[in-house]
Amino acid sequence: MLPSDIWRLVSLRHLDISGTVALGEMPKQMGKLKNLQTLTCFVMGKSGGSGIEELRELAQIRGKIALRH
Repeated sequence: MLPSDIWRLVSLRHLDISGTVALGEMPKQMGKLKNLQTLTCFVMGKSGGSGIEELRELAQIRGKIALRH
């Protein structure tokens, strides 16, 4: 599980969550991590805030990203 307030790490550049099959969904407000360059996987959830629309704000993402759920 990722911390619910991970969005506060505004300088975070790389988040490698590959191999975390038990992760149910991303925390809310992931779109606030505007400096994020690497995100190996995005797990969409059923609750609001962890939907694919959060990726719209992550313009610095480079390389491959896997989408789950």
